[in-house]
Amino acid sequence: MIAAVLFSGGQDSSLSSLILSNYFDVELLTFSAGLSQNWETAKGVAAKLGLPHKTVFFDDGVIDAAAKIMIDDGFPNNGLNYLHKKALECVASMDRYDILADGTRRDDRSPRLDYSEVKSLEDRYNIVYVRPLAGFGRKVIDVLVNRFFVIREEEDISCRSDYEYEVRMFISDRYGKDTVDKIFPKRHLHSLVVDKNWSEKYDEEDKGCEDKTS
Repeated sequence: MIAAVLFSGGQDSSLSSLILSNYFDVELLTFSAGLSQNWETAKGVAAKLGLPHKTVFFDDGVIDAAAKIMIDDGFPNNGLNYLHKKALECVASMDRYDILADGTRRDDRSPRLDYSEVKSLEDRYNIVYVRPLAGFGRKVIDVLVNRFFVIREEEDISCRSDYEYEVRMFISDRYGKDTVDKIFPKRHLHSLVVDKNWSEKYDEEDKGCEDKTS
């Protein structure tokens, strides 16, 4: 079975990808509006993880619509949810994947789908949607991330291939930087996986455990 994971190169989507790769053939998909080459960051992280990567482009008007939602609301959550749903629907419509996944966590408010949206997505596209980190809180995720990845955190969102980066660009170009500053939090750290953190020794230990139980 083939699982598509929406991938930004950050710690959460990387951890979800790692979990699913134990059970399925995983492909990492990064969405872009074509406003930058920021998807190259995610492509580089995917190469370090040893997983195939593809860039998918949003349809015309999607970023514009998300920006208008954010401006009307005065905050980004609903606009990010809109982008996330559009990305999920785009991948689901490809008729290539059996499973569709992302890196959303238990405590996330956005982007995320509610139960009725999940059921609608699955029924309309005959696909299974999973959230591997849905049961994990921040502390447990931090433990797992530190176990498997080397990460870098910084305030500059351009450090990873996130929806938010290009929508910020769009709003700044169309409506001005002051509008961006009114919508988005002033200080927020963004994570980027810069390397994997598991060793050959760890792999051999796993193989040894499998041999003992076979």
